[in-house]
Amino acid sequence: MLPLISLPIILLAYIAIPIKGSYRPLIALLIVALAVLLFLPSIRQDYLLSKRGAQQTGVVTNIHCEVKNKQYVDYDFLVGEKKFLGSGRLGKGNQACGNLKVGEQVFITYLPGNETVSVPQRSVEHHVVSYTFGFIALYVFLLWVGKAQEKFRASKKKVR
Repeated sequence: MLPLISLPIILLAYIAIPIKGSYRPLIALLIVALAVLLFLPSIRQDYLLSKRGAQQTGVVTNIHCEVKNKQYVDYDFLVGEKKFLGSGRLGKGNQACGNLKVGEQVFITYLPGNETVSVPQRSVEHHVVSYTFGFIALYVFLLWVGKAQEKFRASKKKVR
C-alpha cells in the first residue's frame, strides 16, 4: 500500500521541482518504470489467471459490503480434497455484494498448482495492452508537463 501512496507524491515532486530539460525525460522514464514495478504483480496475476486459470465454485464465508469502494467477500473452495481460502472483490458472473449471503455460492477462478491465487470471478481478463497504453500515456503526459513547466518558469523570469 505504501508504494502506491508514494507514486502521487513523486508525481507532485516531479511537477513542482524545477529540473533541467535534459534530465526531465530520464526522470519521467524512471517514474514510469516505478509505476510498472508497482503494478507488475497485479498485471502478472491477471495474465496468469486469464491464460491458465481454472473455474470452480466456492462458498461465501464472510461479506464486507459496508463501504462502497471496499466491497469484497471471503470465500473457501475445494480443489480435490483440499480446502483453500480466498478473499477479493466480486467480479464477472457473481451477484452484487449486497445481494449475497454467507453460505451462498460464488464463482472462483484459481491458478492450478498455486491455488492460493484466486479471485471471485467467473473469468479473468488480462489488460496488458491497456496497461501498456496507460504507461505510454503517463510518459507522454510527464514530458508535456515538463515542457509546460519550463515555459511557465521562463515566462515568470521575463516578467521579473
